[in-house]
Amino acid sequence: MKIPKMITNILNRYEKYGLKYTLDYITIQFLFFFNYTKIVMIMTKREINCIEKYLKSSDTMIEWGAGGSTLYFSKRTKFYVSIEDSKIWYKRVLKAINKEPDLKKKVVILNIKSNEAKSFPSKRSEFIDYIEIVKKLNHKWDKVLIDGRARVHCGKEVKPYLKKKSIIFLHDFQRSKYESLFEYYELIESVDKLAVLKLIDQRSN
Repeated sequence: MKIPKMITNILNRYEKYGLKYTLDYITIQFLFFFNYTKIVMIMTKREINCIEKYLKSSDTMIEWGAGGSTLYFSKRTKFYVSIEDSKIWYKRVLKAINKEPDLKKKVVILNIKSNEAKSFPSKRSEFIDYIEIVKKLNHKWDKVLIDGRARVHCGKEVKPYLKKKSIIFLHDFQRSKYESLFEYYELIESVDKLAVLKLIDQRSN
């Protein structure tokens, strides 16, 4: 379930001009327009392999931003929750989940729309319900994938709901606005545009 090569080439061409966010959005709209039936995962093979090596069959995992990651990584965990703000994309991913009996038993996808009109960069007030869903779920997660809206806010909000050895995957971490998360998290490794993080041990400070 990879993004079509033509789209990948377009993204790569424009990314150096700082238009990656815009092109990601245009890519998804392009797929909707042409009714592209596959659920795509906009990650490199190296990024996918990196995440996969940390996953255990006993893990509970939450992600912000549904898609190919939901279908792929959930198969390698015990229980998986995906948060998605787009109703159209939510329905498409849900349909794909429902086609796989094993996934239906362990994957929960929630459509949480924005509270206000969306802007760029995202503001907390626009996605309060989306960000704070972890409070309602009230669960300690083993793994977290942040690849959706309001990523900095999601990264901060999930902190109380992590275990000591929890792993956080932050996609597109090279964006300067995400640097504030390193106040709370330590970088384990990075692969392409994926950062693998863990909580900073406060006892060592």
